[in-house]
Parts: sequence; structure tokens; C-alpha cells
Amino acid sequence: MIRMTMGLLAVVTWAGAATAGEFGDYWYRGLAELTSYDLSQARYGEAHPGHAVLIFVTEDFSRSRQVKLDAPGAAGPDSVKVLKLNLTKKFDTGIYPYSMMSSVFTPVDGAKTLKITTSSQEWCGHTFSQLNLGDNGYRARLLSYFESEGDGDLTLENASAEDEIWNRIRLAPDALPLGELRLIPVPGGVPSRDRGLGGNLLVRGRTVDDTRRTEEATDTRLLAASRP
Repeated sequence: MIRMTMGLLAVVTWAGAATAGEFGDYWYRGLAELTSYDLSQARYGEAHPGHAVLIFVTEDFSRSRQVKLDAPGAAGPDSVKVLKLNLTKKFDTGIYPYSMMSSVFTPVDGAKTLKITTSSQEWCGHTFSQLNLGDNGYRARLLSYFESEGDGDLTLENASAEDEIWNRIRLAPDALPLGELRLIPVPGGVPSRDRGLGGNLLVRGRTVDDTRRTEEATDTRLLAASRP
């Protein structure tokens, strides 16, 4: 089961990087990895069952423009190999069907994730958010139908993102930090009015206990990670 909730940010350093050999034999075949999960999604103060599909594939990416390259051979040093995750979530809240998707672009050499985009569609309206890594942290932009969220454009300090954990598990699982971690939340995944649920995340034999707390209207996502 996978539980997706919101939180705040703090710095997490990822050590290690994917190596050649077995990694290349698996990921550089021009194929994608698909995994599916039962989903428990926090929305309107309740947990709703649904379905999540994670699609992983390697791509040639532009460091400067942060887009997929059409001609990697002509890009020179601007070209970087990334592991891309497309994470889709579908669930219902009463009669409202929700469809969400996040895309995460993480260099296979272990460097910081370059870009994260998230969109959410439901019968009331839709939202879109994008994080781009820059010299001073992530530029975060949010476009939303809802007044309480509005359109935002701000800079987040250099930190790690919640959704990139899935990529890090595949790139260097033994390098995942242990203990309590505070992360940039799933961008645009759950609006601020829907905070307050916790749960458990089980990923390839590693359990992450997720608890939530609110301090002066600031949400903090705590992940207590331990190896089996």
C-alpha cells in the first residue's frame, strides 16, 4: 500500500550513484518498468482507496532547459541521462473522480533531481505545479483553479523532494538516509485544506513510518526510515 500526503521541506543529502554493468543492462534497453499499487489517498480529511501506477524509464535530458532532448548527440555536455518517473494516481471522493500525475527527472549519476511536474484533474477544476532546479534552489510554480491556492511563483531552498524517493530507491537503495527526514512535499498533490493524515509506505522490503504534525500552520512530513 502507498499513502501519499503533504509536508514541508528540509535538506536531505543523497549519497551514492548508479553504477554501470547491471544497472545499464536493465535500464538502457529502451524499455520501461511498470509497477502498480493499491492507493490510499488523503483528500477532504479522509483516506480514499484508489490505484497508482509508476512508470520508470531512462531518457536523455537537457541540464539547462530541463526538457527531453530530441538530438542528444548534438547537445554535448548539456546532455544528462536521467531516470524519469511518471506516477499516476486515480481515486474517487464520493462522486468526484480524481486523476493525478507527477513526473520526476533524476540524473542517474546521483545528482539532485532537476525537475518535477504534477497535474491534478477532477470535476471542480485542475491544478498544475512545476519545480525546476536552479542555482539558488528550486523555482516552484503553482497554477490552480482554487482561490486559496491561487497562482504562485517562489524559490525553495536546495532540498530533496518526496516523489524522488522512488527514483532514489532504484538508483542507489543502500544510499537512502535513515532516521527522520523532512522533504519537499508532493507538489500540487494535496491542497492545503486536506492535510492531516498519516500512514505507512512499504517499498521493496523497507518500511517508512509516516506521521504528521502541525506547528504554527507549518506542515512537516516526517519519515522514519529503517532497513530490515
